[in-house]
Amino acid sequence: MKSFSTLLFLVSILLTLQPQAINAQENQGYLFKENILYRTAAEANNDGYIAERCKLDIYYPADKRVYNSCLVSRWRNYRR
Repeated sequence: MKSFSTLLFLVSILLTLQPQAINAQENQGYLFKENILYRTAAEANNDGYIAERCKLDIYYPADKRVYNSCLVSRWRNYRR
């Protein structure tokens, strides 16, 4: 039972370390900008929901001027 617990512990450590190594490799050559408002600053100042939620995070290649992109949006009806 002790060997099984040790094995389970080692597997869990390996699974948590693997994504960090993959992310370090993926980030080379890419830029990341976050919290970019896509509404006007005046709208954001007047409405807390817009100030908090209407933002984009962009992850894009640094060395290319033309590249494919995909925009994912989660729309919800917003009523005051």
